[in-house]
Amino acid sequence: MPVSEKFSVRGGMLAAGGLTAAIVLAVLLPDKGEVIRLVTRDTEGQLRDTELWIADLEGQAYFRAGSPRVAWLARLESGVPSYLDRQGRMIEIATQVDHDPKLIARLNRAMAEKYGFADRVWGWVRTRDPVAIRILPVEMGETTASHDEFPTQLDLQ
Repeated sequence: MPVSEKFSVRGGMLAAGGLTAAIVLAVLLPDKGEVIRLVTRDTEGQLRDTELWIADLEGQAYFRAGSPRVAWLARLESGVPSYLDRQGRMIEIATQVDHDPKLIARLNRAMAEKYGFADRVWGWVRTRDPVAIRILPVEMGETTASHDEFPTQLDLQ
């Protein structure tokens, strides 16, 4: 008996191809939504740029980490000033991490509604233990960083 009949190699290859196509489509052809830029600093002080999806719940802006162990979340929680570029406007932010399952479920629904098919695919691939992160703008008087010195558009390489 040929190997392909015994182990259904063809079926496995078709499944792998289908999954790959779904991931490529999710990355290249998102249904809708916006992408924000989170700017943090690593332990050496280098600027790090992370593109994320954002959703608004009850008048508050949130983004989501697929796991509490992602590097950008550790940088965000380090206490070093972080910045958010949303619709071309760069602001300094503070954040509040929330592990509440009910909030995460609401945020997941909001993300699924806003980002459609792309969110579903990323959920299958990357989101295992999601964390909700509430975005809190920092008032000018509360920051040690000068907003005048921080560029509106960062030149990150």
